Amino acid sequence: MAHKTRLREKLLVHQVAAVEDYTDQIAKRAVEIGGVANSTQRVVATWSHLLCAPHALCRNHAQTIATSLAAFGDRAAQAIDICNEYNDRVSANIFTEISQDIEKWGRKLAAL
Repeated sequence: MAHKTRLREKLLVHQVAAVEDYTDQIAKRAVEIGGVANSTQRVVATWSHLLCAPHALCRNHAQTIATSLAAFGDRAAQAIDICNEYNDRVSANIFTEISQDIEKWGRKLAAL
């Protein structure tokens, strides 16, 4: 059991670093194409579609994270479609990379 816990912790540390990197990539790309990167703590808190119910956090951290990642993966897939509609291949590639990593993390979490 302790081994699985260490593996989960290692995976989560990697995921946090990658999500921070992806956030920076998305913000940078938004600015490059004339948008505004608006991800203050106040704004992020309104993204309830990516959050799980508070009671779920107490029961199963891995499942809660997997559920949140799945929601994020769904949004990334939607972003790929939108980018392709506008022929924005650079943004589509960013979201494709994100989507692929989220799928890998989900499989790894499920295996633990």
